Amino acid sequence: MIPDIIVHNPNQGDIIIDSKVSLSAYLDYVNAEDERTREDALKRHIESVRRHVATLASRSYQAAYQDKDRETLDFVIMFIPNEGSCQLAMSRDFRLWQDAFEKRVLIVSPVNLMALLQMIRNYWVKVEQDNNLLSILSDANLLLERLYDFYDQFDKVGKNLENASHSYQDAVNRLKDGPYRRSVVKVGIALQEKGVKLTKKKSLPKRFQPDDLLLEQAEDQEEMAELSNDIV
Repeated sequence: MIPDIIVHNPNQGDIIIDSKVSLSAYLDYVNAEDERTREDALKRHIESVRRHVATLASRSYQAAYQDKDRETLDFVIMFIPNEGSCQLAMSRDFRLWQDAFEKRVLIVSPVNLMALLQMIRNYWVKVEQDNNLLSILSDANLLLERLYDFYDQFDKVGKNLENASHSYQDAVNRLKDGPYRRSVVKVGIALQEKGVKLTKKKSLPKRFQPDDLLLEQAEDQEEMAELSNDIV
């Protein structure tokens, strides 16, 4: 249960490669002096490759080397290091590659090994980028939802402040304005004019002073200014 090679892709996953050499029958095929001997060698060669496929499939390297923190390719690569041996078996048995694929085994020769590894790496990079994009979109969606929830709450705070301001102004108006008997401020001023004294001198805030009183004060200030100018 020890494969020949485990390729570790940084920040991605592992690829398991096991080398299987089928040369005995292949050499018989190459050196055969007659067609019957050649066909017999070819048959034995293909059977040898299929046995290697079955052996790799039964070992389930993918499950044995599965790491919870890293992804492992769900196929084991069966590397045949002799290009002629691999191509002969593949070209004479058209079901060979498909049958191996269905058993989660990829038959690879020296010509296409590096290309396959690069394709797998590119696929994992794309998957990682897609996952990152989905994560970013999910975070952005959550951020927008929270932002609009804040907008709603902040709008309610603004409306409550506006309502409180209007209520406050209505209360001030009721306090200082209106007919004599309905204006608390005017009643208080009248009491002072009638001689009611406060234990401590206090002045009425300007915002609570009736409009007609403010007008009288403005007129008094103008008269005082004119008097001062005459004296000068």
